[in-house]
Amino acid sequence: MQQLEFMVKGGGVLRGFDYEDIAYSLYDLSLAPCVDFETWMQDMTKRIDVQFGYSVRHDNPTNFITDLIKYGLIMRCV
Repeated sequence: MQQLEFMVKGGGVLRGFDYEDIAYSLYDLSLAPCVDFETWMQDMTKRIDVQFGYSVRHDNPTNFITDLIKYGLIMRCV
């Protein structure tokens, strides 16, 4: 299985084998401390909505990453 690689808008590289790995990689890279991963995703979606006006789903890591890609907040590396 080939590893996925994404670049975060503003810098930082995320690596993993699926979107869940990518979401946890972003969580590990985050400077926003949080109690757990699910709460962190919820908090991130609130910040993204306030900052950019984008509606990002946080019901699961795959939808979360799919929406970040859709809005150009992370980009797939070639």
